[in-house]
Amino acid sequence: MLFLSVLSVQAETAESTDIQNSPAASTADPELRSVFSIDTSYLFSGADNNGWGIGITYEYMFFPHFSIKGGLSHMTFFTELPDVYCTSVGVSLFANYYFSNKGLSGFYAGSGCSTDFFNYFGSGDVPDPPKDTVICIGPVAGYKHTFQLGEHFKRHFGLMFDIYNGWQFLISNSDNLYNDVTYSQEGWLFGVKFKVLVGRK
Repeated sequence: MLFLSVLSVQAETAESTDIQNSPAASTADPELRSVFSIDTSYLFSGADNNGWGIGITYEYMFFPHFSIKGGLSHMTFFTELPDVYCTSVGVSLFANYYFSNKGLSGFYAGSGCSTDFFNYFGSGDVPDPPKDTVICIGPVAGYKHTFQLGEHFKRHFGLMFDIYNGWQFLISNSDNLYNDVTYSQEGWLFGVKFKVLVGRK
């Protein structure tokens, strides 16, 4: 699962605790407790592999400091084999710890697992069997910050950026993995996400 991300647009359900109605509060980091996001990073990853993609994630803070984030993605792209294409479905699950306990904002660290299911098709020399399963695990750490732009009809509008990095380990793959080396690879990962927020306090 490629973690590198350059842009995300997300709709969020935010639960705030004791944010005061003052001028300072309008620029304060809102304490988001529940986040649903449409992640367009897969669109850029697909374009990098001459294809397209889309992903969604949902993160919820179950206890102070601790959250669980799940994701679902789909991509279709070219492989290194002539006239052979690949379609993928990915699922992921991560547990994160937020050091400041200000909702889903601030410095965080976590770890998790992702699984991608690949299927090959086309008029070229399609691999036999025409499928792959890739399982990855790894740690991640980063920083999130939200800029509140306004509040209308009890909805919160703002911008968030998320700078993060991690390391990805491949723990299971099949013989066709070399065809997807630009999509699933082991090693250091770095990403910057920019998000547009629409939420509720």
